[in-house]
Amino acid sequence: MAYRQPREGTPKQRNGFVYNDRGTLLAGFLQLGTLSAVQYYRCLRMNLQTSDQEWRLYSCTEAGGVGRVVEEDETLLPEGNYMILGADGAPLDPEVQVTEEKGRFRVPTVYSTPTEWTTLGYDLLVTDEHPSVGPHRLDSIQNTILLRADLHYQFASYGWGVDPRSGYKITSFTTDANEIDGKELWLRHIPIDSPDRPLDVLFEDHYRQCVLKHMRGAGSEIMSNWDSQMGLGGGTSLNDEIWEGEKGKQALEYLLADKLGSAGDN
Repeated sequence: MAYRQPREGTPKQRNGFVYNDRGTLLAGFLQLGTLSAVQYYRCLRMNLQTSDQEWRLYSCTEAGGVGRVVEEDETLLPEGNYMILGADGAPLDPEVQVTEEKGRFRVPTVYSTPTEWTTLGYDLLVTDEHPSVGPHRLDSIQNTILLRADLHYQFASYGWGVDPRSGYKITSFTTDANEIDGKELWLRHIPIDSPDRPLDVLFEDHYRQCVLKHMRGAGSEIMSNWDSQMGLGGGTSLNDEIWEGEKGKQALEYLLADKLGSAGDN
């Protein structure tokens, strides 16, 4: 089987690649020494659509053939090439499809856009009653984590994420944050039902966006942060029609908040 290489302009920070039986690249991963097979199976389920067919991950031999099935356990996933096949080792029919990516804004906290925040019902999950939470409860401490400046930027651009289902394990999706890969985000000192504790669902949403950005297909195109996550594309002009609609208004609000916030930090 001949493997297709990732297209130009995509992130190169991968050392694991997943294909279908025809050699089409479906997903990939960056193994920094902490990514387990069970964790990656869950990431693949976020990335792939298999029409409810039962499937397994198989290693590939040096000749491009099918190797051993990868068991869904805590064993570390070795670097290399892999293949998605049916549980019986046969090709899937219909073929596996890559999940369509849904963009998000760059996040200065865990989540930052009022429209999506309320649409998803996250405001209803906030139990913090402090007056500073604001009308949408978006400014609650439950939507905030305090980070070192460089880690904040990497978190905001989906360079690393926290998986509450794996004991708040940190996964780095780029080598820029490899120093914290595999560590635990320490929240044990805050009771699970405390109004001072960040919401698990927000970490889960952010983690999923990390997975979709870095593990699906050949990887996301390298664009500016807010361009790519708003779905505006690269090189957006102020004359484009996008600025005339609701998304344009949200974009302007985002840019003003981002720039004014940055100025206030200096």
